[in-house]
Amino acid sequence: MKFALEEMSLLTLRIFSDFNEYVTSRKTDVALGVQTRETAALQVKNYGDGLAKALTIAENLFGIPSSGMPSFVDRMAIEIYPNAVEDGNSLDP
Repeated sequence: MKFALEEMSLLTLRIFSDFNEYVTSRKTDVALGVQTRETAALQVKNYGDGLAKALTIAENLFGIPSSGMPSFVDRMAIEIYPNAVEDGNSLDP
């Protein structure tokens, strides 16, 4: 099981790193006026939800505690478009 824990740690770090790069890219697009905050937040939410689902499956498969990726995805999407909840818009597809 030690091997699985080490591999999962590396996988988790890689997924979080990849997601952070994606979030940074969407924030840059918003700052440049290429995307609206809402569109960027929806993209972050959709991409992050897919990564979170895959990571959760792997965590469950190996019996490893949750990394908290789903809530991290939500926080990043709301960071880009904080008015989503206030405006009555859902970031869920």
